[in-house]
Amino acid sequence: MKRNRFSGLAVKANEVHSLSGYMRSLKRIRLVTFILALLSKLDRIHKFYICVYAMTVSIRSVTCYFSNKY
Repeated sequence: MKRNRFSGLAVKANEVHSLSGYMRSLKRIRLVTFILALLSKLDRIHKFYICVYAMTVSIRSVTCYFSNKY
C-alpha cells in the first residue's frame, strides 16, 4: 500500500484551521459577553439617573405643594 507523503500535512493544516476557527469563535463569544456587560452597566446607570430624576421631580412637587399650601 502506497502512502501519500502529504496526508500528514493536510491533517496538520486541518487541525490548525479548526483551531483558528475555535479561537475566532472564542473571540466572538468574548466580544458578545463584553457588549452585554457594557449594556447591563449602561442600563444600571440609566436606571440610576431615572431614579435621581424622579426623586428631584417629586421633591420639587412636594416643595411646590407646601409653598402653595401655606
